[in-house]
Amino acid sequence: MGVDFHITKAKWADNEFAQISAEEWLAYIASDHELQFDPDKGPYHVHWLGQSAYEDPWLDWSSGRIYTKWPDTALYRKMLRIAKVLNAHVEDDNCTQYIADEDWEYDPNKIYFTYPNKEESLGETLTTPTLGAEKNWFYWLNFYSAVFWSTVFREVSQEVKSEKYNFGFLTLVIVFLVYLVTNLVTDVFGGSGYYHATRWPKVVATCCAAIAVGLVGYKLNRSYPAVTKKHCFLWLPMEYWSLIILALGLYAVFQ
Repeated sequence: MGVDFHITKAKWADNEFAQISAEEWLAYIASDHELQFDPDKGPYHVHWLGQSAYEDPWLDWSSGRIYTKWPDTALYRKMLRIAKVLNAHVEDDNCTQYIADEDWEYDPNKIYFTYPNKEESLGETLTTPTLGAEKNWFYWLNFYSAVFWSTVFREVSQEVKSEKYNFGFLTLVIVFLVYLVTNLVTDVFGGSGYYHATRWPKVVATCCAAIAVGLVGYKLNRSYPAVTKKHCFLWLPMEYWSLIILALGLYAVFQ
């Protein structure tokens, strides 16, 4: 399943001879009181004022088609109505067409989306993901991660006591791994692109990264009284970076 949904008169990636012109899109916007221009995001970008699970449901025009990312159920149905007026249709990145209101149901506040089996009409079978396999994968990932990092931390602790190395570089390693694992896990449960399409996984990743860096930094710098050399990243002790990571991460998510 594609992440982007398109209103197009032909296959969205091959619509050179059947495009929705910019003038058509602008004329439609002028006739629809539910669409409001958002010029800060582009000359054709609009905010939909209808009821949506998103704080900022949007549509934009480019290369002869109108598109958005991961529309919720309400925005998808709005796209169907727009497509009807423009004598076009709605399709995803894989050029799978959506015709009826019930063909796509998605709530970004829940883990799963639902869609029908289109085997008869489109010659392909689409199935919703099964939770059991994903849970097993997730549990084994956590188990082996815990074993690996406990081993690494035990070895690192021995070196810390000798003050031979500066492990401040672990700040970057921890942040990278936390965001990577969060991305992988949320995409497994929510579908490809879910992490980038929604805000809450990034908030969770930011908080987890900040907590992890703070705990590791505290352990390295304060749990061994004999250690006098601080483990720093860019001249700051590791544990102080937890606050910086939290502030910068949340700012980036909510800006």
